[in-house]
Amino acid sequence: MLSVILCFSFTIFTYATDEESVILKEQNHVVITNSDELEEITNEEGIEIPDGYTLEKVEYCTYLDIETTESNTQVDSNIEPRAGLIYSISNVKIVTPDFCYVNEYEHDIYEGPAEISTTFSFSKAVKRSIGVNVGSSTVKAAVGYDITDTYNVSKTFKTTVAKGKILEIKAYPVYRRTTFDIYNRWTDKLVETGAHTNKVVGVYIAQYTYSK
Repeated sequence: MLSVILCFSFTIFTYATDEESVILKEQNHVVITNSDELEEITNEEGIEIPDGYTLEKVEYCTYLDIETTESNTQVDSNIEPRAGLIYSISNVKIVTPDFCYVNEYEHDIYEGPAEISTTFSFSKAVKRSIGVNVGSSTVKAAVGYDITDTYNVSKTFKTTVAKGKILEIKAYPVYRRTTFDIYNRWTDKLVETGAHTNKVVGVYIAQYTYSK
């Protein structure tokens, strides 16, 4: 069982899940400077503070108002196209809040003084958990996007690092989960509940400022 990091306001909680570790955020922008909370974050996230420095500030930003483009590249699929004749989908729900996989990120470190302008880009196939061979066209009609395509998001990030400080940045692709139930079209029997797809929808940036 892997832990999950939840960010509600300025407090971080953990609990166990049978999936990959994820970060969930309810707020789009959080700045943390309280020493007790910084210590908790250091322990929870396993932050390695540079020698001779202390963690001064942590800032979390989620950017969802960015364009998501489709690459039109078909990815491998075990979903049988004809299965749409057998199965139907209902109870479609978008799960909130959005989330990131903890170990899926780009990482940069800058030493001040410095002016930073960098672009974080992610090209991600739709992650899915579907136990039966329902047709991909049936899923597309239910969730609103093609689950066999790859999607792209990017965010240009700009900031300034003052002299005597170090800025560490981690940028994560943000996913949005859609859940649904699958029924046999002819018998109306429920054959799978809680199937889901995860599509990339934005970029989440964590900033760690260290000072001497």
